[in-house]
Amino acid sequence: MRVWIRVSVEQFELLQKMGKLTADQTNPVETKDGAMAYHWIGEELEKDVTRPADCRYPVTAWYQAEGKKFVKGVRKSAEDATEVLLTLEIPEQELKLFDGQLFHYVEEGRYIPMSPLDQQCYEQALAHLHLEDDAQSLEAASMQRRQDNVAECLCRMVKDSWHSIFDTRREDGFLFGENSRKTIQAALWQVRMDQVRRVEYL
Repeated sequence: MRVWIRVSVEQFELLQKMGKLTADQTNPVETKDGAMAYHWIGEELEKDVTRPADCRYPVTAWYQAEGKKFVKGVRKSAEDATEVLLTLEIPEQELKLFDGQLFHYVEEGRYIPMSPLDQQCYEQALAHLHLEDDAQSLEAASMQRRQDNVAECLCRMVKDSWHSIFDTRREDGFLFGENSRKTIQAALWQVRMDQVRRVEYL
């Protein structure tokens, strides 16, 4: 399967030197907003692809961006470039595709509704309990408030809803949109130099 990823020139040099590149080598996810999301998607990837011993978090690449399987950018010489666009060929069984736009809900710890009615019902439940649409806030509430069972149930609903990002073929006029315009990303454990099929300096 063809996917592509943008890395810094320094990261590409590390890939050339080490023969592989992991998120742990180049991107300290635990210090970023949305670390919980990357931890979660790593657990989901591990269900299908064995996690290497030296990987805590997955690398994310693009399968398509807004329906297109290429990225626009001003090509530069290697000397002037600050980034490198890599086209990779990776066996399908070594990655997990997900909806890149819906992943923002996971990064923000929010519920992914299946319909406008579903969204309305969920928001009414939150308002009634004076809770926020945030998985971390719901977890905290489940430990601190009287309605801990309800908050815990809502927190579980939020995390269960995140699995819909893997349904990359679903289409609707609500959140999922049209397949021809989707941004689909891929989670994988590492990028190997032998997977690189094209190098473009940006």
